[in-house]
Amino acid sequence: MIEPDDPLAELEGPSEFDSEFEVPDEFEVLAGADDGYEPELASLMAGDSDPVLLVWPRDDYEQVDQRWPEVLEPIGADCWDDYRRQYQALLTRWTRRGLPPLSMVTGSADGFADWLSEQGVDPMSVDLVAMAEGYGQHLADQVGGVELPPAETDPCWCGSGVSYGGCCQPLSPP
Repeated sequence: MIEPDDPLAELEGPSEFDSEFEVPDEFEVLAGADDGYEPELASLMAGDSDPVLLVWPRDDYEQVDQRWPEVLEPIGADCWDDYRRQYQALLTRWTRRGLPPLSMVTGSADGFADWLSEQGVDPMSVDLVAMAEGYGQHLADQVGGVELPPAETDPCWCGSGVSYGGCCQPLSPP
């Protein structure tokens, strides 16, 4: 539960965007929901580090979905385009509520597999959502993150190679 003096307390209750756009389950704790997952952003906001958002480019999203679908379940997306819409809605709500900038890291399916192996874990017997959060933080610690949202003319966060203004920005809720 978010404490009243918590920087996320302002996110409790409905948003003007809630009726038109679904927010990924992973982030519903920001609106006061309890979905049973350890929400990446809320847990990072409670810690000493800046919030880190792990993003999978399209090909890696597909590979992660095939190899470890439970990693993507908290996001609540059924396909790549839905994934982009969900994350863009999150970025829009986050920015409009004046929260500190998010930092994004780009993951890869092969990199995640290697990192799991380095951790000495069996993917069949661990909480892969928590492991993906750890992988995202590892990437942020190793290579740093990119501040979100990008400028309109910067490359899009989704990895398409198209400018943000011509790719995911138009998916923002009104």
